[in-house]
Amino acid sequence: MHNTTYLMEKLFSRNANDPEHGVQKIVEEDDHRDEIMMLDCSFRKLSPMLKSRFAYASSWKNANLDQDWLSLKEISEIYNNEIAREWLSLRRENWSENPPESISASHCALFALNPYEPEEAYFVWIEEIIEPQVWRYFGADYKMFLNLDRFLEYLVGEREKDDTGR
Repeated sequence: MHNTTYLMEKLFSRNANDPEHGVQKIVEEDDHRDEIMMLDCSFRKLSPMLKSRFAYASSWKNANLDQDWLSLKEISEIYNNEIAREWLSLRRENWSENPPESISASHCALFALNPYEPEEAYFVWIEEIIEPQVWRYFGADYKMFLNLDRFLEYLVGEREKDDTGR
């Protein structure tokens, strides 16, 4: 299994070499948080993959498909972010069969946000599993990955399908 940092470096390089990708920017904040805020405003300890993700980049603007990967601080302030509140509300209203509406808010955290379109990604925790799933919405579709590394493998071309089995 590849490690998270290697895959993120590969994604950054791939983006940088793609003339159609647009400008990406990694912001490194000295943030020593070891927890991530859930949608119900409770907190959950970072898993090993999430620790690597946030150690590599606090936030990552235009990481993929115009989605900005949020910092832990930005995640903890989503209810102060008008766009995040609107996209979350639309997702809950129109996708009731899927996260974030179909699961407890204490098991879901916003991960990424497109500032221009209602396209976002969530971390979803399943009981007894350390690493969260990644649910990514774009257009009228979604993809689900069993963990962050599988999502990153997909983004860098090492995996052809998501884990939905569709």
